[in-house]
Amino acid sequence: MTGPDRSPGATGPQREGRCETTAVGKPTAKDVAREAGVSMATAARALGGYGYVSPATREQVLAAAVRLGYQPNDVARSMRAKTTRTIGFVGADIVNPFFANAMRGVSDVARQHGFDVFLTNSDERLDLEQQAVRALLVKQVDGIILAPTGVGDAPHLRSVVESGTPLVFIDRALADVPADSICIDNVAAAETAVGHLLALGHRRIALVAESPVTGDDARCPVTDDDEWAARSVPDGVSERPDDRVIVPSAARAHGYLRAHRAAGVPVDSRLARRVPRYSQEAARDEVRRMLALPDPPTALFASDNIMGLGTVVALREAGLTMPDDISLVTFDDLDWTAITTPPITVIRQPVYDMGAEAARRLLARVNGDTSPPARVELPVRLLVRGSTARPGPRSS
Repeated sequence: MTGPDRSPGATGPQREGRCETTAVGKPTAKDVAREAGVSMATAARALGGYGYVSPATREQVLAAAVRLGYQPNDVARSMRAKTTRTIGFVGADIVNPFFANAMRGVSDVARQHGFDVFLTNSDERLDLEQQAVRALLVKQVDGIILAPTGVGDAPHLRSVVESGTPLVFIDRALADVPADSICIDNVAAAETAVGHLLALGHRRIALVAESPVTGDDARCPVTDDDEWAARSVPDGVSERPDDRVIVPSAARAHGYLRAHRAAGVPVDSRLARRVPRYSQEAARDEVRRMLALPDPPTALFASDNIMGLGTVVALREAGLTMPDDISLVTFDDLDWTAITTPPITVIRQPVYDMGAEAARRLLARVNGDTSPPARVELPVRLLVRGSTARPGPRSS
């Protein structure tokens, strides 16, 4: 849901529908009461989390607050006698098994400490992320765990930190937001995966990775580390980004390139084109294109489980057998990777542990930990299975 324009630069009272805002355009509790059609006292109880309000009325008030973009007054929040014993989790794509497993870790730790978790999904969209954060703040959660949708400016997340609400990033981090983050070293993990293929003797290794950009650049091949970095950040950012604060797919592409550089093996640009959409189908189509080349790859590196699944589908449709015809390494040790024939070589991320550690870190902040924000990198492991071997006769 989206509400009327409440730009900070608005002057004078505004009336849109039933809502009348203050001179600076920020909705007040009075505005929320009017929008919800309840008394000011009822709205105050629902927004403040005290006194009795029927569940239906509370949801009615909270929905109105989200529509208007209302945020609780910082002073009022600080005067609250109790916590709500709730935290929020904003996943980037909760259909992706990665976030489902991370959520399990968050929930288990939260439950052990007597906290409930509100689950929301940004679907990798900034507008939905902003809406989810507003909704969680209105519900007065004690803290938020979030996988940011991108690496650009995020004033809505800085405002969360500035309001005193603890915030912890998972899987990704933002350089300009002072918050804890729980991640892995994506560059090193990808270097390990591609290094394994190079050590087996593969020299034509294809990259199957989500594009960190959209539009005309989405399919551009990138065979230079700095060029990929430049395309991994929003327009107007000229400096090479920190590998630790760019999206995982771009960081893993850096690892792919660095592994080749370390081995002195050039990258064929036709094997390093980015998948233009984040879907299994788009990954399958890109792998099909590379398999149709006059000199196709002898191995593939898929940057996550969605890219990996699309790759496996393409190989089966092409009638290719792993590892005799082609080798494959992918990210994420999901159930399907162990039951395919043969089982897939993977980079195992400690996904459950990432969620659990994010929850522990957040609850420490809720309980008063004021130490400087920290980046926690959990170790990964290469699990060598039957999908990788030395190049077979097909590649000679």
